[in-house]
Amino acid sequence: MSFCVKLSGSSGHLFHFLTIIFFRSIVQYLLSIMACKWLKVSPFGPKHVQKRYLVARGLAGSLSLACYFYVLTHMHLGEGTVLFFISPVFVALTASVCLNEAFTITDLVGLLLCLLGVILVAKPPFIFQPGASDPEMIPATVALIGAFITSFSYTIVRFVGKRVHFMVHVHYFGLLSSIISMIGMIIEHKHLKSIQDYTLVQWIMLLGVGVSAFAAQCLLNASLQLAPAGPVALMRNLDVVGAFVLGVLFFGEIPEMTDICGAILIQLLDG
Repeated sequence: MSFCVKLSGSSGHLFHFLTIIFFRSIVQYLLSIMACKWLKVSPFGPKHVQKRYLVARGLAGSLSLACYFYVLTHMHLGEGTVLFFISPVFVALTASVCLNEAFTITDLVGLLLCLLGVILVAKPPFIFQPGASDPEMIPATVALIGAFITSFSYTIVRFVGKRVHFMVHVHYFGLLSSIISMIGMIIEHKHLKSIQDYTLVQWIMLLGVGVSAFAAQCLLNASLQLAPAGPVALMRNLDVVGAFVLGVLFFGEIPEMTDICGAILIQLLDG
């Protein structure tokens, strides 16, 4: 999915990141409605589960998705992905606060060292080039915010557990993300291109984002119900390796040594 988003949002910014989010979300929403009907599951969840948790999961997922897509369309694929997928560290922190899971001194040391890895990847100008500006500092900051929000999303799914079918989470995520991105598109309408400006191939790329995202969300939410949130978040870090490889092969984004060192440090500590 990350590759499809990067492909859709790069190359002269084919699609505004809000456009990508909206069509990705509307495809997920429609597919989740059909899936719920096929599975004979209420898309809004059972009556005995408080809807505020489902809405909160949908909102958290929507906000983190907006951050992620913004990052993918404004940073190198590998760098943006590794910064966003620092989320397992935040998952351990939020799970400790919200679910009373243990957060040890070892976890704290890992968090601090992980932040060192973030610094190596983001390369903030005030450390590496005092007085200089870096156009990637804003998307790098957005990536970290998105990673933090993601941790709440994972924690909520884990808290709700098997009381709700995983497809319900997929539905709420798609519904709320569609609404939020639509509002964003209305606000940013002057910066959006007309539908007629895009080719059939470009729309197929956008459809690919939606379908791949739907499949990924189904597998992610199902796994979060079957296993602790931390290990599931760690498995998603395989995206980082793929992101760096695809960035080099398709976008010519050659990582610097600091990027590689920072990514390795984050991956080792997340593991």
